[in-house]
Amino acid sequence: MLYFKDAKKDKDRLDVFKKYLGTFTRFYEFMSQIVEYDDPALERLSLYARIAAPN
Repeated sequence: MLYFKDAKKDKDRLDVFKKYLGTFTRFYEFMSQIVEYDDPALERLSLYARIAAPN
């Protein structure tokens, strides 16, 4: 029984992480049309987020 509670907590954390990745991706794609960031690390994070949490 304890394993199921731990598994549910882990799944909930992963669901929240996936939601945040999707939110970040949409926000970054929108804002990058307006502002030029000139930050390669931010661009790599955006690409990672897009691949890790496809819509």
